[in-house]
Amino acid sequence: MRGLFLNRQPKVIWCSDEPAPSNILEATRGWTFATRSLAGGVHDKNAEWLTVVHPNGQSADPAAMVQLLEGLAQSPGLCVIMLPRSAPVAWALVGQDNRCVAIDIDTPADQLAAKFETLARVEPMVRSLRSELTAAHCARAGAADAVASLNEEMQLAAKLQQDFLPQRLPEVPPAHFAALFSPASWLSGDIYDVTRLDERFIGFYVADAVGHGLPAALLTMFIKKALQTKRVSGNSYQIIPPDLSLRELNASICQQNLSSCHFCTAVYAILNTQTLQMTYSRAGHPEPLLLGADGSIRPLPCEGSLLGVFPEAAFQACTVQLAAGDRVVLYSDGVEEALRTITAQPRRPMSDLLTPWSSLSCDDLIAALSAQIDAHAKASDDITVLTLEIAR
Repeated sequence: MRGLFLNRQPKVIWCSDEPAPSNILEATRGWTFATRSLAGGVHDKNAEWLTVVHPNGQSADPAAMVQLLEGLAQSPGLCVIMLPRSAPVAWALVGQDNRCVAIDIDTPADQLAAKFETLARVEPMVRSLRSELTAAHCARAGAADAVASLNEEMQLAAKLQQDFLPQRLPEVPPAHFAALFSPASWLSGDIYDVTRLDERFIGFYVADAVGHGLPAALLTMFIKKALQTKRVSGNSYQIIPPDLSLRELNASICQQNLSSCHFCTAVYAILNTQTLQMTYSRAGHPEPLLLGADGSIRPLPCEGSLLGVFPEAAFQACTVQLAAGDRVVLYSDGVEEALRTITAQPRRPMSDLLTPWSSLSCDDLIAALSAQIDAHAKASDDITVLTLEIAR
């Protein structure tokens, strides 16, 4: 959907000596569009413009690409560089430069539109972050100040990632949600969300990018944007089933051809709040757990491979009938690792690890897990728990 993240008129500068191809023009339809010659330089201090660079057929010339990247060194924000897939050296050079984002010049217009909208949303924050860091670097010297500046950078990046998490979990009786989100460092490779799809249906998921730090965190932001839950056509809409949502997300990740942190796991579920039937799909993620009203615990199996491995992968759709008092727990593998460390039982399954708290409400379960992990476990992995409770 156009304009999902933007609350202002989006603007783009096409920086090239060649005319913009049709997919670029279509992807930026409705944007303010300007052009500039590469000879005039791409440095732009205006944070309202997204700069898209095409290297004029020089992508196969490593020396020319190095010169182009050096020319971008003073740019305060992100620059998008459009490259053909036939220029692997250029892709590698851009991948090593944190000022630039490389995108396939042949990317279809609808996918380009989604990428450009996300980058336009992030661009002003990146400029602000770099501006503050530059000021901090100029005012400080020495190793201690460098560490402080790095911490400041990570704090700002963490704040950006926090903005992609739900600020408030929706209340849709009889469903109640609670969550625990605890990154192992400033940035997390985990993400979760709960979204009311319409009057009856509510969707929720937990995803975990393989890896740590900034690459994993950036992939979580992409997941947030790329996971489609509804299709709107005119005055009507269609809720996308979880298996199809994961299949489309997997295809989107595979199309990125990411150089690092290109795998992730996820579990996505949709609850019918009238019938209490839950449909869910899993992509290489730990199995959800069903905590019955009687205190029983059982895993909810569902077949599905990692996201980002096979472009044509399909995912199984599974259903479970819930009842009053039931609770469903989605979690990342960092939770299991932490609880195994606490109990000193490295082979114990998650269903056994949760037994001491199997009769607790969602809120009390989250509080108990948080207290245990904070008191006894030094997390080496990101920790995320999302719980659903059906009111009695």
